[in-house]
Amino acid sequence: MSVRVVVVYHSEGGRTRALAEAACRGAASVEGVEASAIDASTARESLEELARADAIIFGAPTYMGSASSAFTTGGLGFGFLYFASQGAFCSK
Repeated sequence: MSVRVVVVYHSEGGRTRALAEAACRGAASVEGVEASAIDASTARESLEELARADAIIFGAPTYMGSASSAFTTGGLGFGFLYFASQGAFCSK
């Protein structure tokens, strides 16, 4: 049985995307784990993939101490999940 991990991220300058890709590589390095990354702006088009995930990791850049507005209000509006999530990461 494999475990499916999806990383949902928003990246302005590429640093958060690099963190998302690193998280995918790390997860995929574990036997039996499949991992993929989805840009938050296209998450609405990936609802089936998100529904099949065993784990979802959220990542976004921070602005003035909060996740980027494109992450919290764009795509699917992950703001409430971002702050409740144990698997979130941010970059400045």
